[in-house]
Amino acid sequence: MFLGRGGHTLPTYRALLNKVAQEYELICYSEVPLEKEWMDLEHKYTLRAATSRNYPRRLRELLLIIAVVRDHLRNPFHLVHAHSTYPAGFVAVLLQKLFGVPSLVALNAAEGSLVPDIRFGDLLYPRRARMNRWVIERARLVTTMTEYHRQEIVKNLGVTREIAVLPRGVDLDRFYFKRTNELNSPLVILSVGYLNDIKDPDTLLRAFYFIQMEIESTLIVVGRDYTNGAARKLVDQLGISEKVRFEGYVDHDRINEYYRKADVLLHTSRYESAGMVVAEAMASGVLVVGTSVGLLSDLSNECCMTAPRNPQAIAKSVVNLVRDRQKMLSMRERAYQWSLTHELDNCSRELLSLYKQLLKSS
Repeated sequence: MFLGRGGHTLPTYRALLNKVAQEYELICYSEVPLEKEWMDLEHKYTLRAATSRNYPRRLRELLLIIAVVRDHLRNPFHLVHAHSTYPAGFVAVLLQKLFGVPSLVALNAAEGSLVPDIRFGDLLYPRRARMNRWVIERARLVTTMTEYHRQEIVKNLGVTREIAVLPRGVDLDRFYFKRTNELNSPLVILSVGYLNDIKDPDTLLRAFYFIQMEIESTLIVVGRDYTNGAARKLVDQLGISEKVRFEGYVDHDRINEYYRKADVLLHTSRYESAGMVVAEAMASGVLVVGTSVGLLSDLSNECCMTAPRNPQAIAKSVVNLVRDRQKMLSMRERAYQWSLTHELDNCSRELLSLYKQLLKSS
């Protein structure tokens, strides 16, 4: 059983669940009504909503507990895989305590993080922080997607237990390495991700401003704009509107078209538990430069370049990398080799191995 509709709505998580569903009968529970667009997504597992109505949150969470316990009593679950700590992780640990069903809680978000000036992270809320710690300390197995995320949990929540690092995996059938050793002229820089405070489009656009002063380049921005037009206004203020293209939302099935065109992925987030766009870009042979969060932190100076959250410092990293041909080619090759060892099939096998470990110990 998998708890947490949030996982099903993420393309990379859905790909992983589809792999798991080839080996196990998988039921994915949602605490909110399942919208038609979610039901229409490609999935090889059963989707089940705890309610068909958009009740207040507390009632929805209670209905989720009731639905899971009821279904377990009818047809016992062997294992519960929860997406993050609440409500899914809480329900998983509850089922473990009541019925001995082993739980795996996969941490995927800001469970141990805090960015106070933009009001981001679970640690903003003491009660939520206590809940996260309670779930993490009691689940049979806990995973994060990166070492960066694991260290955040350990440091900020004071957790001492073992936590496994398990990347979600890149689908190499969709994201594949096929390019020459030459860069585009002008240089094509890509950004993939929502435009919001946590992704920090201000730093992104200012960094590009300094890059294009040194190297003839263009910027393609993929992702919905939640800045109320502030990002486009900044582009106009910087005088770079002819060099920046805002594509808006692009379906995940088409994202590879943009990686194919790009030389550099510029990723300036203030926080990432992982950042799957980084993994997808590396698998596609795109150079990656950005801030030291998530996968960027784990792989810095080996498979990608990181810099302080300063537009000029980030721009300098991009310029230096693309002007150093040998460094650029070797970094691209190391990034691709990392993708080969962390592709979707390998990561799904690692997850299935954890399942077997849990089932053996139960």
